[in-house]
Amino acid sequence: MAIIHIATDNEGWENGMEFYGGAAKSRDATYTASEARVRLSSNVEGATPHFDLTETNTLWWHFRTHLPDDSSGGAADGALIDFTGPDGTVARIDVHNGNWRVATGTTNFGSSWSFDEETAYTIDIYLLCDGTNTTITLYVNGSEVSSATTTSTNEGIDQILFSNFDTLGVSASGDDYMYLSEILMDDADSTIGCRVQGMVLDGDGFHTEWTGTYTGLITKNDGNFIESDSAGERYSGTLEAYAGPNTGETIRGILAEIEIFPSTTGPGGVTQFLRIDGTDYYGTEQTFTDTRHQKAVDFFVTNPDTELAWTIADLNALEIGVRSET
Repeated sequence: MAIIHIATDNEGWENGMEFYGGAAKSRDATYTASEARVRLSSNVEGATPHFDLTETNTLWWHFRTHLPDDSSGGAADGALIDFTGPDGTVARIDVHNGNWRVATGTTNFGSSWSFDEETAYTIDIYLLCDGTNTTITLYVNGSEVSSATTTSTNEGIDQILFSNFDTLGVSASGDDYMYLSEILMDDADSTIGCRVQGMVLDGDGFHTEWTGTYTGLITKNDGNFIESDSAGERYSGTLEAYAGPNTGETIRGILAEIEIFPSTTGPGGVTQFLRIDGTDYYGTEQTFTDTRHQKAVDFFVTNPDTELAWTIADLNALEIGVRSET
């Protein structure tokens, strides 16, 4: 498995994808407390957020979505999402008479999918662009609804772009947003059937060398924080109980994520770690060259203590932590 991105909200998107922590739209509140949203447009170009990828010939993209009132209006006839690479646009999610359909390039269309407005759906998109063929397939709630293939010398995908032109039938009365949550991207294996479970801290753990407590970390964008003035200081916290599926599913990995606000003095980087049965297992050190708000992320595919796949018991017993670096 080659997971290249996991998020429950707008992490990783540039230029117009918003964080949303209000009443649940696309998200399942059992799994995550936040989601992302982008405002759709009527007859004009709307917000155009994009996600930059390390170039890949194969992409699986999974997310839950909720579409607004009037997004299925018959006057909606535009481009919603473009997949681009070194050769330009290689595939698209197109809007035609208020329905979604896929396209290779911008003109070779698959079947249309008619959706219900203000309803949550699980979306999986498969894209292949290997220099011989370009294929895009759209799955909704696990079932294929649209597919297109073209013989093409185009090779590689390096960006997902909300081209977002004429994606509403008329201007909706109030909430014009498309919501996204449980976002997962993979460059090898199918994402169909996957879920993304967000787990936040519920207490301070073994290491408490940073100034502050877990309450400074549990709510995004609230102005609270913990801080470290010296390299080598560690903080760890305990996690809330796992609330995801528990019927024998495989846990594909843990993504550890923390927001960092570097200063001009003091530590210049961090290393995230997991504390398991009294031992700290460190990820990759991440350094910062300026004082912009940044993310530190690390991915643990297996339990480093057992070198086996994660179990729910593992998740409920570990602590997650961060060490400041020189």
